Amino acid sequence: MSSGVDRPEEQLARAIMGEVTGAHVILTDDSHAPAGTVDARLDYPDGRTGALEISRLVFESELEAESRIAALGGRLQMPGRWKWVVSISHARELARIQKVYAKAVLTCGSHNVASPSELPTAVVEADRDLEWLSTRSTSRLCGIQLPEGAQDMSGFIDLNYQPADPYRGYPGPDGIVSELNAALGGNTLARRVTKLLRADGDERHLFLHVAVSGLDEYSYARLIANASVPQSVVPLSGDPDLPEPISHFWLYTGWFNRVSRWTRGQGWDHPQLH
Repeated sequence: MSSGVDRPEEQLARAIMGEVTGAHVILTDDSHAPAGTVDARLDYPDGRTGALEISRLVFESELEAESRIAALGGRLQMPGRWKWVVSISHARELARIQKVYAKAVLTCGSHNVASPSELPTAVVEADRDLEWLSTRSTSRLCGIQLPEGAQDMSGFIDLNYQPADPYRGYPGPDGIVSELNAALGGNTLARRVTKLLRADGDERHLFLHVAVSGLDEYSYARLIANASVPQSVVPLSGDPDLPEPISHFWLYTGWFNRVSRWTRGQGWDHPQLH
């Protein structure tokens, strides 16, 4: 994914590849590797070899938001007695959310509502921060009222990322492959494909970590369904638009301990991970 840096996503991808294929997966893109080196090499017991390139299918705004959320430990201090989840849609809103969320959750709690958008109009209009949260911010605050006498002992609000507009319209039954083909034409993945085409090996594998923003809502849900049920129930259909030397294409969401794999000439399957 990035020359010289062995990221957790790369480590996980290599582990998955080794488990599913039975190959010995060796890191090759270390700090001493020349530019253009693929991320890893596959050595099979029968002498076959393969090249592996690893990337992510994600909007750039999600990468920035996730990075900033991770720096906060994925949580905020929790005022009041309700349990709250704060979903950030864009990194640019995080700083203001940090300044106004305490006021928002306390105000919502005092009015017994689960969102700033449910507050009385007069209350919202009287406060610039509440008006921004209710009508202009694409981030969301969602409260859960605890039972009488109950208390959330964590003392923290959950902070996560959620795309502002995940609903892009129903893409049809082949939407996953269509969206993947569109992504493969982008600069980032095109560079990964080029590296694989220049690599040596009997096989060439492209492995993608798929984030929630990487596909439309329906396709992402269907990809998760592929991970939760047998292929015979929710199969993927269609071939990705990849040059012929690339033999395998992997999609991983982190759901249900499965990975979706396309093999040239054989189509899709969904190996179970252990």
